[in-house]
Amino acid sequence: MKPRSVAAIGILGAWGAGLALFAQRELSRPETDRLAEVAMRVVPGVTWFAVERDGGHVGFASVTIDTVPRELQVTEYLVVEGPDRVRRLEQTTVRLSRGLALHAFETLRASGKDTARTAGEMTSDTLLGYAAEGGASGGAHGVRVSRPIFLMPLVPIVVALRERPRVGDESVLDVFMPEQRASRRLVVRVGAESLFVVADSAVAGGGRGRWLAVHRDTVRAWRLRSDDPGAALDVWVDELGQLVAATRSDGLTLRRTAFELAFENWRLLAADGNVAARAHGSVVASTLLASGVTASARPLDSLVVRLRVALPRQLTARLGWRFRSGHEWALGSVPAARLVPRYSLPTAERWQRAFARHLREEPRLEVADTGIMRLARRLTAGTSDPARAVDAILRWVSDSLARVATPSPVSAAGTLARGGGDAPEFARLFVALCRAAGVPAQTVGGLWYTGERFYYHAWAEVYLGGWVATDPMLRQFPADAAHLPLLHGGLDAQAELLRVLSRLELEVVNPMRSAGGVTYR
Repeated sequence: MKPRSVAAIGILGAWGAGLALFAQRELSRPETDRLAEVAMRVVPGVTWFAVERDGGHVGFASVTIDTVPRELQVTEYLVVEGPDRVRRLEQTTVRLSRGLALHAFETLRASGKDTARTAGEMTSDTLLGYAAEGGASGGAHGVRVSRPIFLMPLVPIVVALRERPRVGDESVLDVFMPEQRASRRLVVRVGAESLFVVADSAVAGGGRGRWLAVHRDTVRAWRLRSDDPGAALDVWVDELGQLVAATRSDGLTLRRTAFELAFENWRLLAADGNVAARAHGSVVASTLLASGVTASARPLDSLVVRLRVALPRQLTARLGWRFRSGHEWALGSVPAARLVPRYSLPTAERWQRAFARHLREEPRLEVADTGIMRLARRLTAGTSDPARAVDAILRWVSDSLARVATPSPVSAAGTLARGGGDAPEFARLFVALCRAAGVPAQTVGGLWYTGERFYYHAWAEVYLGGWVATDPMLRQFPADAAHLPLLHGGLDAQAELLRVLSRLELEVVNPMRSAGGVTYR
């Protein structure tokens, strides 16, 4: 045999041996390694669903996925109006490690005045201890399970992300059923593949205030089915493991769509109109402009808000004690003493040193920009009163900028050049102009309460006789009690805030509106 042939055979043999070794390694990989890779591909966010029965819109549902450095949480929420007009609520929350190991779960089932709650926590590799409240039984129980173990909300995610679905594939998962207090082996089959057209945004424009789809996406999805009578499953999932549609054993169907089409349109149909997306005072993780909603005409004199559900410890540690369950924010009018300036313009050097942090240039706050400096001098010319300077700047920003939703952050100088923006852009330009005029100022990110719901919003605080909330977009000086501040300082931290908003469940305890006045003056 020629040397070249011998070399070729050797190369092919080595390639075959390497391929066999690779295949053996992949087939023998621990399941924990596979699940850790699945967890890395989980995308945080919220998806919304219209709940239908016999073609009628009877409810609202959502699936929320949150990721933090050491934990992942999945929350399924559904509220539906029954044929007898009895409202039913279901909520399942599952906490897992970043390797998809079960940490804890909680289920809530409410029908009319009847409520049943089940909560559990993994105390070892094989023991699940949990307590049930309400319903026919209660007390603590222990159930032995084998790892890895999942709850039903995780099944579509694991099946879709472990490997790309193919029609005919089967996956076998161990699933824990809280109501049955037992685990079962579930066989999930990929039954079909199809394309769905999904509405991802909406505008108010239909009759009686109804919302209409304004933009649609085409989504490829796979049908996952299980015929197990105790854990029936019939869902369509996309390549990210997110639900596109689902058919439940109780006759309800879920169809993914824009939030307004799923919730607001159903709220208009509800018998008493008294519904909320997740709790009293639902939270929308987008601005009022981006949501296409009209603001309430009258400002609030006072507002008391209570946080109903605690956030994960990792988020609470970074964002503060105020995110613990039961904390209340009491918001009211600004004390008169804060509106009386303790200084005059131009400020002394000692004052500038004391407030250097709130007068300096920062990313997206180009205080030293020529255009911003020139405009600040023009707007505040002839006054040494900081309050008058703030009022002049606020009026110019409110009157001169167009109110348009922006897909990405724009700096203060960019907003001035563009001539418009959303709430963060109004806040940035206002703060930059105030600082250029010598008035200490900072941006604020938080929530604005209007129309019985909370929307992401941004405004500013200026220092006079104390810190005073000021909203240049709404032209409020001082800002009313509908402003709930969550983060002070650079709005670049809003990415962290937006991750939190979908988790907040806020209850409005005591709203009081002013007898007169308008939001936009």
